[in-house]
Amino acid sequence: MRSLKLKELLGYGVGDAGQALMGTLIGFYQLYYFTDILRLPLPSVAGLFLLTKILDSASFPLFGILLDRIPGGIGAFLKWRLWLIVPSFLISVALFTFDRSWSTEVRIIYAYAVVSAFVVLTALISVVYTGLVSSIATQASDRARLSTIRFVFAFGASTLATFFIKYLVDYLGGKDGGGFQSVAFIFSIIAAATLYITASVTKNRAVAKAEGEVVQDVFGSALRILKNGTFLAPVISTFFTGLFVTFKSQLTLYFINYAMNREDIGNIMLAAGTISCAVGVALVGFVINKIDRKVLYIGLMASNAFFIGVIYFVNHANVFLIIVFHCLNSVLGGACAPVIFSIYSDVVDYLDEKLNFRAPALVNSVAMLAGRLGGSLGMVLTPIGLAYFQYHANQAQTGRGLLGIALMFTLIPAAFALLSALAMVRYTLTNKASEDISDRLAGEAR
Repeated sequence: MRSLKLKELLGYGVGDAGQALMGTLIGFYQLYYFTDILRLPLPSVAGLFLLTKILDSASFPLFGILLDRIPGGIGAFLKWRLWLIVPSFLISVALFTFDRSWSTEVRIIYAYAVVSAFVVLTALISVVYTGLVSSIATQASDRARLSTIRFVFAFGASTLATFFIKYLVDYLGGKDGGGFQSVAFIFSIIAAATLYITASVTKNRAVAKAEGEVVQDVFGSALRILKNGTFLAPVISTFFTGLFVTFKSQLTLYFINYAMNREDIGNIMLAAGTISCAVGVALVGFVINKIDRKVLYIGLMASNAFFIGVIYFVNHANVFLIIVFHCLNSVLGGACAPVIFSIYSDVVDYLDEKLNFRAPALVNSVAMLAGRLGGSLGMVLTPIGLAYFQYHANQAQTGRGLLGIALMFTLIPAAFALLSALAMVRYTLTNKASEDISDRLAGEAR
């Protein structure tokens, strides 16, 4: 079957670039923004993340169920839901539109409102975007290429964001003068434009469901796939990956500013990490269809655990060695992303053949739910951990505080990465088996 055209590959990939800009701003700066700029109490921030992340996590399976019940599925849905772009843009800007003159109570209430709205809208967009892979491509090899190209764009955009965010914030008013709001405004415009491009150039190739063929027993079918070990293995793995990513990303600035005492190299180290992620994505593209994805993912994630964990034992004054290990960890972490998402695309076909249940939106939404649950737990545990180790914002830290920051940036995420690798042992599909299933399903469709 003919491979996808370059225009469609690039059109799909660019959609993740826009989302990655806002994701980078939030991932690296939201906790810092709330604690060190807005000066919200750590317990309030932990509660905010807990409640809004529960809402965020619940949104994914809900949208997955709804999308799979729509005739034509995700491919059709993306075309007539472009109106989501405008509210998503407005909420993204509102996320960094605060005034410190407001009372603490007002700031917390406002934060709950805008963060809740943001996570619901982005959950819907994420389910559509990720599930679109199964609508665009009918072959496992093409799905692997789509998963790779999206992360090339994503990490490329993240690289630019991590390097320029600090400069842009300073240039556009400073952290206390609306700089973050201006950056969010710019990034949101780009995100809206790239999402429109994706919707315009991609083609839905999945066989549309007729009105009477839409899955009715959604919850029963969902329970069946959750009992399937081949599907459950990457789900559990993704949960631990969410914990790993959240701990590492949320603690990066704290580790640089306090443990290393090198605030001057923050943007350089962040950019080096995201460049390394992009390199990892690019390199894994050469082997993602040649090495069994299960073996590849386990090897990458286990090595990932080693290189983040070893930083704990390096003298924090040794900037060069820390950056080297940070970059090696990021190369491996970046390489894992397209592998796991291509695995989920393979699982869609596997479940279609084995259980006669094709639900790309539900499968991908459960996958993202697992990552979000891990990320949600991480977002709650990181401020709790900082409080436990007696972190004090904008002050020199005690030995206990420095120990906590170092542990939460290195050994703790390393443990989560190792658990993510171990969880994939139960995954059973090989690359050849996935291609064979795709061929059989394509033959039946014809």
